[in-house]
Amino acid sequence: MSITGERMSGSRSAEDTTFMSPKVRLTLSVLVRILLCVAAACGTSGREGGDAGNIDESEAGSSDVVASVCEAGAGPRTLYDFGGMQATQPAIVGDEVIVAATSSIMAVPSSGGPPRIVTDAISPTSAVVLGGSVFYQGLENVPGSDPDAGVPVPSETQLFSVGLAGGTPEAFPALKHFTPRVTDGTALYLSYDPTGFDRWVPPSGAPTALPLDTNLLIDGVLIQGNFLYVAAQDIKSAGFSNGLIGRMPKSGGAFERIVSGIGHPSNLAADATSFYWAEDPQAITGNGKLVRSALDGSGITMLYSGTVFSVAVRAGRVFFSWGTEIDSVASVGGSAKPLATGLKNAGFLTLGDNTLSWVDPVQLSFSSTASPVLVSLCLSPP
Repeated sequence: MSITGERMSGSRSAEDTTFMSPKVRLTLSVLVRILLCVAAACGTSGREGGDAGNIDESEAGSSDVVASVCEAGAGPRTLYDFGGMQATQPAIVGDEVIVAATSSIMAVPSSGGPPRIVTDAISPTSAVVLGGSVFYQGLENVPGSDPDAGVPVPSETQLFSVGLAGGTPEAFPALKHFTPRVTDGTALYLSYDPTGFDRWVPPSGAPTALPLDTNLLIDGVLIQGNFLYVAAQDIKSAGFSNGLIGRMPKSGGAFERIVSGIGHPSNLAADATSFYWAEDPQAITGNGKLVRSALDGSGITMLYSGTVFSVAVRAGRVFFSWGTEIDSVASVGGSAKPLATGLKNAGFLTLGDNTLSWVDPVQLSFSSTASPVLVSLCLSPP
């Protein structure tokens, strides 16, 4: 089981939160997100349908895209327009795409149609789904605050869970500063500070600390097999070649650096034999790249030369975004094939059984008039 994540900072969450594209952080501060929420009236309305980009017609008969699997003649399809709200890393569960926006956790039908609100939330991080529940970190009003005092009500972070069917979220005050990042199907892996992660089996009990090396800036995390992998920078070493990939047993143990001396890595993805990452150039200028290695860090191979913003892997194909285009390449290497073009800044790639979903654009700016949209593309069955 592999869990992918885009670049993150040391203290916030999937994204969310704390993942970011090369050179550009995708997370917004709480203040910015609240302002966006106000600008969007914290609403949940959106627009469905529409063209989300162009599909290369030569791909229609390839092993990557089979429009009839989802809808005859379908190219990229906009499932939901967030109406100016910030969106985070989606998670596909069954026939729904679970995604956190500025003011709610929602479930969007993979086949299209109106979303349902799982729960209202304030500035939620990316949703992590475990055991029929959605876990996320959000904001809540500080207990005892007077909403009629004539001043803004103070808020603080809180860890929540809510059933996929919806309902009232449950808070975990003892873990209110922790952010859920990934899951192995049994436990959640939480972050609190840049020094490591904590493994927690809901709904009760204390988390188990998983300390990493000190002085690491974590830019990505995933679970593959029995290991927790991280993409990081060693901030003790200055420059553009202080990137590393490390791993440790997911239940605890020694942290091992398996790849080092590389450009800053992010956007980890994995399959049963290899893991993949986006890597920044080892200089101020130059090309980034998409890289593969064995799970022990050996056999490093470049799959694509260029800046990569998001990575996902399935059935021998690696899917990646370089902003205005989404391509795929064989996991063993070869020519990249365009799947969707004419995009704004696509990222947060997420794979379902026969669909590839993403958010475009993944970052809002005050000068931008683009509203993030959730997009889906039909793929052939694995």
